[in-house]
Amino acid sequence: MGRVLGMICFKLYARDIVRHPVGADLVVISACYSAGDSAFAGEGLVGLSWAFQRAGARNVVAALGEVSAASAIPLMEQFYGELDQGAMPDVALRDAKLSLLRDERFRSPFYWAPFQLYGTGRMRAGR
Repeated sequence: MGRVLGMICFKLYARDIVRHPVGADLVVISACYSAGDSAFAGEGLVGLSWAFQRAGARNVVAALGEVSAASAIPLMEQFYGELDQGAMPDVALRDAKLSLLRDERFRSPFYWAPFQLYGTGRMRAGR
């Protein structure tokens, strides 16, 4: 635990996540390098996305690299809007990325490519 600008802050570690079962259909981590930045033989990238899946999350959206706040906000708004309308996570993320691609300001892959879906892209029945 620490303090930043007078606020109490906590660090979340993969080792802490895997110790607790997560029965979520979808976990979204909208932060730089949240998919992981350490590769291990036989495991691939190990980071928060790996930890949430290991703990039982069915799907995880996380970033492979640096994320721009300017584009992450509209991407996530579009993503959650699609989910609210009944889209599955894979379709919702694709549509959110395509909406940024159509925006002149965010055409570069830098703005939309980091976010990836890990999992089946589907939700449990009756979500």
